Amino acid sequence: MKLLKITAAAAAAFMLAAAVSAEDINLLENYQDAQWAGDPISYDENSGAIYFAESENESFKAVFEADMNENASGFFFYIDGGNGVNVGDSGKCEISFTDSGGNTLFSASTGEISGLENFSRFSIGEEECYYPVPEGAEKVRITIFAQQKDSLKKISVYFRNLALYMSGDKMLSLPDSDGTMNVAAGLTRVEVGINPATRWIWIGIVFAVAMAFYFIKMWREKYKTADIMKAGRK
Repeated sequence: MKLLKITAAAAAAFMLAAAVSAEDINLLENYQDAQWAGDPISYDENSGAIYFAESENESFKAVFEADMNENASGFFFYIDGGNGVNVGDSGKCEISFTDSGGNTLFSASTGEISGLENFSRFSIGEEECYYPVPEGAEKVRITIFAQQKDSLKKISVYFRNLALYMSGDKMLSLPDSDGTMNVAAGLTRVEVGINPATRWIWIGIVFAVAMAFYFIKMWREKYKTADIMKAGRK
């Protein structure tokens, strides 16, 4: 019986340790439904992108803020950003940590997101090596910005796959950020407002047009050959 109690206690301790080590929760797991303050955002279910709703404004900002877990010593943040056009509107995302007085202790930005036909991934920290949380941090804030530069009402700046992990037991990197996030370019094409059915319709249209040009070309070559042969008989 004593051995059984010891075994049960060890199992409970193991489960507790596992729970603690799994505390690196993604605070933005449901980023589309997060409590964003500021300008209203919309969500495109097919692409997973959030963006600012149509408006007469020229600049937009939305903020997500959360209290810091006192046990968190490191964080890993990433976001995909893109435009879907060669030129046009621009935007950026910023992560910042503030103390109890609202003073910024650390911040990092994606830099300007502009002219990106494909999504790019911007990040700080790594999956296996988190970036250190600044000492004295009380709150963490994620801010997305957009700037309209054309006459269209639609703001062509899109964000998706937001993730903010916090942990108290992950390995930490050196605090060497210059305030700019790392970037990995060339992800999937930015396609917002297009569902799979629409995509297949367009593929069908392109295929039909290509086949039509092919048959026209074959028809012309056939009659061109026939005309040459008739001319040769004369």
